[in-house]
Amino acid sequence: MNLKNYFDDFTFNARVKPVLTIVFPILLVCIVKSVFEFEIIETSVLLGIIVVAVTFGAYIVRELGKNYEEKMYKKLGAKPTTIIFRFSDDKLNMFSKIRYHKWFNEKYEELKLPISMETEERDKRSDEKYASAVDILRNLANSDRSKFPRVYQELKKYHYWRNLRGVKWYALVMYLITILIQGLNMQGFDFYNLLRLNSLDYLIIVGMIVWSLIFCVIVNKKTVQRNAFDYAKVLVEVIEILDSEEHNLRTNTLDN
Repeated sequence: MNLKNYFDDFTFNARVKPVLTIVFPILLVCIVKSVFEFEIIETSVLLGIIVVAVTFGAYIVRELGKNYEEKMYKKLGAKPTTIIFRFSDDKLNMFSKIRYHKWFNEKYEELKLPISMETEERDKRSDEKYASAVDILRNLANSDRSKFPRVYQELKKYHYWRNLRGVKWYALVMYLITILIQGLNMQGFDFYNLLRLNSLDYLIIVGMIVWSLIFCVIVNKKTVQRNAFDYAKVLVEVIEILDSEEHNLRTNTLDN
């Protein structure tokens, strides 16, 4: 079954992939037990449940991701796409930021973006103006993804990590339940044999514990925020492409 046939590119990368990432270790356990212990019927039933869970999970992972996103915005004080426009933020160098603000003011005079820290501090609606500028850039980028491919790629990456972080604790609970079930199904569980990886069952338990620890460490707020600001930076750099096109057009017009 090719899940890509049931979802568009964005949905598959931003919603289905997080679910597949979560169920991957459990899926691997099913395959291993099916091959080495011949639990074909039980494994087939569990695999069927996982396929249904992946399909259903793709529709709920976005909501959990959005809930986490709202909490992240509150902690940051604004959306990363707004923050990156601020003169108080240093993710873009000052000269580029001034140039971007001036570009907007030339193209969209009604915005009147601040062009210095002082004017930004005096302008109580600066964040609203930055949000409006972001909307303009987003619409431009989405209108022609072939011209701005990096924006779309970074957007998918951000949503992948955002949604994965949104379901993090649900995933860890699921891993814990899997480990407990595996341990309870074993006869005469022994911690010494666990350390020695004395059987396939012990290997599965250790593998699930290691995966859970790695998942817990990698899927964190810093990863989500880094990808959010990466997307914001690439979105703002759309101005560079548009400005370059305008410059080339003017040059060609003068040459002709």
